[in-house]
Amino acid sequence: LTRLLYPCACYLCRRPFHASRTPDLCGECRSGLRVRQNTCFHCARPAAAASCHECQRNTPSFQRTYALCLYGAGQPGQMALRRWKIGGEINLGRALGRALGRPLRQQLGPIDGIVPIPGRRIASAWRGFDTANLLAETLSQVLPESPPVFRNFVCRVPHWHWGGAGRRRRARRLMRSSLYRPGSGKIPQGARLLLVDDIMTTQASARRCSDLLLEGGAARVEVAVIGRTTNS
Repeated sequence: LTRLLYPCACYLCRRPFHASRTPDLCGECRSGLRVRQNTCFHCARPAAAASCHECQRNTPSFQRTYALCLYGAGQPGQMALRRWKIGGEINLGRALGRALGRPLRQQLGPIDGIVPIPGRRIASAWRGFDTANLLAETLSQVLPESPPVFRNFVCRVPHWHWGGAGRRRRARRLMRSSLYRPGSGKIPQGARLLLVDDIMTTQASARRCSDLLLEGGAARVEVAVIGRTTNS
């Protein structure tokens, strides 16, 4: 009765609608965020063929990438991701996670756990939460059988750099192979894991973390992200 008299508001467009659980997005916003063009099976990048040129040249160790929306100039997902990552709207992040979980229930097979890609501690402290951890917790509630979240399978190596954006990019390229290392948790042999992050840009983080999980004993790794950049 309360939901009928006081309907919920969509966390993206702010318009009222009737939802069984909150936070959530209205049907129009979910439809607007949905990717409507052909994408690469491996990395979810827009591509004319089933596999993009980069994945054909260097196939990633993870099996497939599921992306809720595309992130780029003029794309509807750009505003949503900026409000979540930069604006710190935690409930919008939960709503985006629930929107991602809807197609995953039909497309994703059985998994043994969810592994968030560790983010920068300074960014999490400034924002008040870690985006990958928030997404993993939301998907754990949405997916069948509530798969557990494993935060200690992969850890991020703290690194310091100074200078402008160009120096930061060069420092990341130099540390790409050593930015992540195995965590303290023991990966079950033959585990099927879902690796999650907020945005996939160059695939470097997903490739490195997937390699570490497979080397640790996992049998299959798939990736789920909210946004996939269109220019990387």
